[in-house]
Amino acid sequence: MELKNLKINRNKDGLTFEVFLKPSSSLNQIKIKEGILEIKVKAPPIEGKANEALKKVLAEYLKIKLSKIQIIKGLKSKNKIIKIISEPK
Repeated sequence: MELKNLKINRNKDGLTFEVFLKPSSSLNQIKIKEGILEIKVKAPPIEGKANEALKKVLAEYLKIKLSKIQIIKGLKSKNKIIKIISEPK
């Protein structure tokens, strides 16, 4: 899957994009739908487990450290804004 269709906002310390999370799915999966990343995770939406699974799936897919991924909006919602922190130059 290419991320070129993903709506990405770049800023001085990284980039942000929208994610629609589908917890309690039968598999972990990532796809782009109408410019938004749709991520399915097996974890349930209980005690932040689905959010942690989202970060792990995304970190694996992007091949970046888990610590570089932040959920900046939507901690208790399926609609989220994710921030990827860039490396200092």
